[in-house]
Order: sequence, then structure tokens, then C-alpha cells
Amino acid sequence: APKAVGFVYTMNLTEEGGAVYKPVFDTIDSYMRRFGWNTERYCAYDTYQFDDYAKYEAARFDQAHKEAVRREQFPQDLEAARKMGARLAASLSKPWVSHS
Repeated sequence: APKAVGFVYTMNLTEEGGAVYKPVFDTIDSYMRRFGWNTERYCAYDTYQFDDYAKYEAARFDQAHKEAVRREQFPQDLEAARKMGARLAASLSKPWVSHS
């Protein structure tokens, strides 16, 4: 029976900065496929990390920018992850479901 797994990677990096991890993610996917898993990934970039950036040593991040990305991009990230899960679930055989 086919097996499927989805990876959702959240990063504090921009998409450009997160590109350095693509070879790592490709390797993980390759290993999973060797063991019979269908894989899919979704990367969420420039994620919001703290409720109050002033409480942390995080001066390199602009809280207003992070809030804007969270407000505008996060709903899209959630929807993309949901759709990925639906595709993976649909790809699995379900012997307990009648197809007649």
C-alpha cells in the first residue's frame, strides 16, 4: 500500500535565504522515497516567531514587517498546507471505503 508524508517547514528566513536548505530537504525526500513513501513539502518563509520581539534579542528582525507577513501570508500558508494534506490523503488507498 502506498504511504505518504508531507513536510511543512517554517522558517524565519526569506525564500531567498531559505534556498540554502533545499539540498537538505531534497535529501530527506530522497531517503523517504527509498523506503516507499510519497513525499510532498511546503515551505513557509519569513515566519512570525514571537508575540513581542522586544522581549528577545532579535534586533535583526523588523516586527512590523513580520506582523504584515503574518497577516497577509500566513492564511495562504495554512491553506497551502491544508491542500497538501488533502492531496496526500487522497493518494492513499483506503481499503475500508467501499468503491461500489
